[in-house]
Amino acid sequence: MKLPESLKYALLAGFGIWLVLKGWMVWQAMQEPPSAIVVLGGGIRREMQAATLARAYPDLPVLVSSGSTLPCLYRVFVQEQNVGWQRLTVDFRAVDTLTNFTALLPYLQSGKHKKVFVVVSRGQWQRAAVLGWSIWGSQGIVMEPVRVEGVGHHESLPKLLRDTVRALAWVVMGDVTVDYLYYSGADLDHQRTLRHSRCELGRADLPDHLSE
Repeated sequence: MKLPESLKYALLAGFGIWLVLKGWMVWQAMQEPPSAIVVLGGGIRREMQAATLARAYPDLPVLVSSGSTLPCLYRVFVQEQNVGWQRLTVDFRAVDTLTNFTALLPYLQSGKHKKVFVVVSRGQWQRAAVLGWSIWGSQGIVMEPVRVEGVGHHESLPKLLRDTVRALAWVVMGDVTVDYLYYSGADLDHQRTLRHSRCELGRADLPDHLSE
C-alpha cells in the first residue's frame, strides 16, 4: 500500500525532530562530569584499572557487568585498593558486550547518570563505542572511555557489523531483542552465593555477611 505524500513528510519530520532532540540530549550529557564508573566484563585487568580509578574518584559508584566472581571483586576493590564494597553494584546477567550495555542501562537510568567512565580493553573499544552510543546514547547517556592496554585483541569487521545491527534492533524494538539472551536464574544464584574462588591475584574470599 502506497503511503500518502503528506504522511511520508510527517513521518520524515517526526524522525528529524526525534534526531534533533536526541542529539541535544547527548550534547548536554557530554558537558557533565562522569558520575559513575562502569566495567564491561572481560577480565580482572579491567577491574584492577577500575579500582584504581575508584580510588581517584571516591564519590563515584562502580557498576560491574558479568566480570569476575564476587570474592575476586572483593579482593581487587576492597583488599587491594581499599574501595568501599557498598560502592559496587554487580550484575551477572550479561553474556556478551551487547548485553553488558542493556543489562546496566536500568541502573544508569535509575541513578539519573548522564555521563560515565567505561573501563574497556583498547581492542574492544571500537565495538563497545558503537554499542554504547547506540544503546546508551539513544537514552541520553554518554561515555568517557578508560582503555586498558594489553588486554584482549582487535576485533573483526564482521563482528563489529553484526553487533551494530543488533544494537540498532534494540533501539527500534527494545528489550525484546535481548531478554532471552541473559544468563538463567540458576546461574545468577550460583554467582550470588559464591564465597570463595581463585583469580589472577590468588585466593579470594568474600566475608559471609557481604553480598552484591
